[in-house]
Parts: sequence; structure tokens; C-alpha cells
Amino acid sequence: MERSKIVLLYNEKAIFYDGNDIKSANFKDTKKFFTGAVLPLKYLDTLTFKLPKTLSDDELSIQAEIKMYEEAGLDANKEYVIDFLKYDTGEEYIIEAFALKKEDFETEFNRYGKKIEAIDIVFPRFLSYQALYNKGLESDKNDLFICLDEDEAFVVIYKRGEYIGYRLIDSISTISKRVGIETVKLKEYLSLKGLQRENYSLDETHIIDALQEIFFKNIEKIVYSVNHKRTIFALEGIDRIFVDFDGKNIEGLKEFFVSFGYEDFEIESVKCCGKEGEETKIYLFCEYIYQTASETQNIQKLNLSFWERKKPLYEYIVFKYTAVLALFTLLGLSVYGYFYYNDLMLQESIAKKRVKLKKLKSESAKYLKELKILKDKNQKIKKEIENIEHKMFVYETTLKMIPFIERQKVAREEFMNDVVYALAKYRLNTEYIKQKNPKEMEIMLISEYYHRDRIAKFIKELLNRGYSEVKTSQISYSDGVYTSSVKVKR
Repeated sequence: MERSKIVLLYNEKAIFYDGNDIKSANFKDTKKFFTGAVLPLKYLDTLTFKLPKTLSDDELSIQAEIKMYEEAGLDANKEYVIDFLKYDTGEEYIIEAFALKKEDFETEFNRYGKKIEAIDIVFPRFLSYQALYNKGLESDKNDLFICLDEDEAFVVIYKRGEYIGYRLIDSISTISKRVGIETVKLKEYLSLKGLQRENYSLDETHIIDALQEIFFKNIEKIVYSVNHKRTIFALEGIDRIFVDFDGKNIEGLKEFFVSFGYEDFEIESVKCCGKEGEETKIYLFCEYIYQTASETQNIQKLNLSFWERKKPLYEYIVFKYTAVLALFTLLGLSVYGYFYYNDLMLQESIAKKRVKLKKLKSESAKYLKELKILKDKNQKIKKEIENIEHKMFVYETTLKMIPFIERQKVAREEFMNDVVYALAKYRLNTEYIKQKNPKEMEIMLISEYYHRDRIAKFIKELLNRGYSEVKTSQISYSDGVYTSSVKVKR
């Protein structure tokens, strides 16, 4: 198999890449060239755990497989391919394991059917960003990649050029359904107007309101994931953020991170191989496969393929033919035959033991799964009486709390309505409104002009409505914008 060029299977097409240029290929070219494909993340089962460094690679593989069946909930009656990445923390390994069900693999790749020879590597998309570090991106920083695609969206964290985790977020199609506009129109809004409220007309207020709410929740998930990785991988923070959105950036995205305390960074769009737009994604996939085929140094590799290539026959017998000639010359045909026969027997014995080991591993995982089910059933029976008593207590407590909850809800809504009314009445804009509890709220007023009189009227309006304390800090001016924080108490 030749590795100077690779073939990418993408959207039912075959694509050639030689390290520089892309062109179309035929499916039959997979017989000759290293071939790869990208796996949608919806098919992945993932689990992170720790294992001792005293284990060998084979023992790590066995333990990873057992962990996936026991803790990740794999079905012992179904076939999976399991692979993992390991991280040396000094005294132990952090293992991030990935599993792919055979039927999901076939759902995604059976469309290629008998057209292709093999798929040498099937990998999740988030690993493709690692190819950027071997194409000139500095690897001495901690990076966050945000991928927004029509059917798939995720965030992936890289610590000094090394993948350490990912998390799914809302895709373009999901956001489109929630906002109520077509995906094409949504992409247009995000690429041209971004998330800046001033870029939207009054008729589009409902759109920017929905977008800001959705993105705020997604950024909240991202920040939670980053904080989680701090404890596991001693992540010091995020230095750079890259957006993978058809080669475009999203104006106003940075402000969402600022709200969570991230300030000293810039957001850039993902670029690869001097290409832009949709081409960037294809080049990035090709470059990762190319670097994997070339066994580039420091490249992290995951392979979840069920259709790996079988070694050509000549790779097994060339050495043996050479040995035949050497032995024939030195010892003669009889001596060669003796050793050749013993070699075959040894290979056959090894092959049988490997098959037996694989069968034992599968049976072990199945029994462990059944044992866990029995333990769970036993525990469930013990807890049924406790659950009934607990439910009775919860119901009684809930009935007592319903009037209090309703009063709290009405109070918070009245508080917000009064503030929104006063803002609208005196035509004031806000950067954010934070309602800490039913009795306290903080409003950050923003304006391109100095409107102290409006702020005073705004404060007076709230005082007239019976709020006990309404005060503002000193009005500040920066980059053409006046800002003032107003705190309100009931």
C-alpha cells in the first residue's frame, strides 16, 4: 500500500490528497492508497478513567475494553471496535476510551459497499485539528476549537498541541429549529450580523434574543468542560479560541466568554493549507489522514474502522522465500523443511491462542455485564421500600412549598417587568441584566452618548415603584461607549 498519497471518503465521493493538492479519485484507488473517513460524533461512546502505569499495552487494551462494558454501558450482545488515547500523568495513565457499534459503522459506511477495498482509519472529526500544529500553528498554548456545522457541532480542547477532551453543543440545524428560521438564513445572520444586538433591526429582535439565549447556554457548557479539564489535566486556562464555521468568524461571540471571566484572548477562524470556507474542512480531514499515514511525530491516532486492510500476501512470505534460498544453500532442502514446518506450527499455535484470548475477553465482558445487572436488581429491591417512603415525604413537602414557589415566581417576574418597562420608557440600552434573587438585580447600561438625565429618570422611576434602593456607580467611557452599572433592591 502506498502512503505518499491518501484517499478521503466523504459525502459518497473519493478524494485524492498528496500533501499539497486535492483532486477527485475513483473508489478503486482505495486498493492502492491509504484510505480514511470521518465518523460523526453521534455514534461514539466515550469514557475517561485512570489505570496504573505498570500495565503493558495489551493489558491496557483489555482493561479499557472491560471498563467500557462495565461503566460505559456497552451491550455485551453486540460487536464493538474500541480504541483509546492515554496520557502519562507521572504515576498513572489517564485513559480516554472510545467505542463504536458495528451496526452504527455499517449504517454510516455501507453506502460504499463493495466499491472500496478497505478503510484504513476511521476517526472522530475533533482529532483533525491536531494536524494544524504540524502545519505551523504554535503548540505552546492552550486552545479551544468551536465547530459549528449543519448536522454536528462541538467544542474541543487542546493542551499544548494535544487533544484532551470534547463536548457536543447545539448544531446549526438544532438552532435553526429553535429560532424558527431556515438553516441557510441562520448561517447568513451569524456570518453577517453575528451576535451583536445593534446589527439587528426591531423586526429581528426575537431572532437575536433567541440566538443570545442559545449561545449563552452553549458557552456555559463549554466553560464547565474547561473547568472540568483543569482538575484532570492541570489545564492552566485558554489562550486562543478558533471558530470552525465555513471559514467565517462570528461577531460578538467573545463577549459571551467575557461574561464568564475570559478576557485575554482573541477569536479567529480555522484556516488550513492556505484555503478558506468549505475547502478548509476538506483539507483539514485530508491533512490529518496524510499525517497519520506518514506516521508524523506527535500525531494522536484513534482508529474505529471495522474494514481495516489485510496485509498483502508478499509481506508475509518474502522473508520466508529469502530464508528458503539461504537455507537451501547452507543446509539443504531437508533442514529448511524441518524448520519451516516448525515455524508454521508455531504460527498456527499463536493464531489459535489469539482467537481463544479474544473469545475469553468477550465472554469475560459479557459475564461482568450480567453480574452488574444482577447486583443492580438486588440493590433495586432493597431500595424500593425506601423510595416509597421518600416519595411520600417529597409529595408532602412539595404540597407545602407550592404556594411559596408561586409567590417567588410572581415576584421575580414583576421585578423584571418593572426594570424592562423603565428601560423602554427612557430608551436605555443594556449589556446585561443579572437578577441575583427576587430582591436584587444588576443592570449594565450602555450608550454611545452621555445620557445622565435618562439614567436619573430611570432610577427615579424605579424608586417611585417602591424599590428600597436604586443606585449607580460612576459612569465610565471606553472605546466610544458609556457604561454604568445600576443596582436595584426591593
